[in-house]
Amino acid sequence: MVYSHIEEWRQYICWFIHKLFQVDLKRVMEVYIDSTHRANVNKAELYAIVAEEGGTGVPIGYMLMEKKPTKDSRTYPGEVTNCCANFLLYARNLGLSPRIVHTDKIEAELAAIKVSSCSGSPLNRC
Repeated sequence: MVYSHIEEWRQYICWFIHKLFQVDLKRVMEVYIDSTHRANVNKAELYAIVAEEGGTGVPIGYMLMEKKPTKDSRTYPGEVTNCCANFLLYARNLGLSPRIVHTDKIEAELAAIKVSSCSGSPLNRC
């Protein structure tokens, strides 16, 4: 499943590969969410959702997001959080509803978890 947002100010694309690894998203209880920062010359950030499956980390989804200058973030506040929230909402719509979400202290990721939350788990509580 691929979701593309090329008409928005900050362009991004999300794709999910859980079927490739035969991961049943409804059974995943624990995920790790992280991103790259300043890891390439194309001014893009790569976000990943990795599921814990039988003691092993299995990638289930990615989001590649265009990196904009800091001044654009002040002009369009909450933009990165919205991209991250959409990424997590897509995962939830595919059936992901973990009990535990690991992430670092990146504000956009933490806020996105709260935004995308609805009923019962970190990604499913409103």
